[in-house]
Amino acid sequence: MKSLSFVVSDLKFEIDIFSKQNEYRAQVRYVGAGQNQLLALHTPPRTQIHPTQFYRLRRYYRNCLVGAVKAELRDFRFRDYKPGMKILSATIGANLAGYPNGYPEILSDNMSDL
Repeated sequence: MKSLSFVVSDLKFEIDIFSKQNEYRAQVRYVGAGQNQLLALHTPPRTQIHPTQFYRLRRYYRNCLVGAVKAELRDFRFRDYKPGMKILSATIGANLAGYPNGYPEILSDNMSDL
């Protein structure tokens, strides 16, 4: 996991990026004023891409996910997470529907460039 700081109108957020074998997942926390509050995006981006494209351009798609989450925050499309609320993470990943045995050319990302 890597965390990226992002500020909108004096509000400080952390975007937590998780790298899995077949996708990236992002969650958002408000970290201003001594708080560390998990947030829920109103409409979190959830995208699937053909695996050939996803693995070939994996870092590009990770950056697309971060950009989409930042857009949600800039437009104030989030709410406080409440216990019991289903939180949907923002995701972007390979669509493996046509590969029941897994995709043969998987490339991982340790996110060392962040």
